[in-house]
Amino acid sequence: PEDFKLTKGRMYEVDIDASPDEFLDYDVPLSEQAIFPKEATSVKAARYKEKGLSPTPSDMMQARFEANSGQSGKGFYEGLLRGNKTQAEASALLQEAGIKGIRYKDGFSRNKDGGSYNYVIFDDRLISISKKYGIAIPAAAALLSQETGLNPSSFYEEDNPV
Repeated sequence: PEDFKLTKGRMYEVDIDASPDEFLDYDVPLSEQAIFPKEATSVKAARYKEKGLSPTPSDMMQARFEANSGQSGKGFYEGLLRGNKTQAEASALLQEAGIKGIRYKDGFSRNKDGGSYNYVIFDDRLISISKKYGIAIPAAAALLSQETGLNPSSFYEEDNPV
């Protein structure tokens, strides 16, 4: 079409300060996920009651996990949404319970063993860019500064138009 405009893309390699076990896995039943410790919620509830304490958000989410252990991560998340929560509210509930984000198999890995994943991270402070356009950030900045004459540190900013 005449109104089609080709824009430059960006490719990043990032480090995420979290392990895969800290994510809600969309494709796996809750009973097979390692997000929460295996101590029964009923044992924790009794301990809290003895001390006159309220359960933590993590404990309340673990109770929901146990009650829905046969569901997939996707089914569980969609259940949070059916409870009249927005995506932001459902994600905030998971984050408050200590879950770092959601992971799901990419299009090439679906319905296969192994493969690679896409990640949705709830807190962007867990992400650090390690490579931009396939080159380590300091090296890329040095190369671009030679070409443009700009300060190399300016290339660390995401809004740089170069």
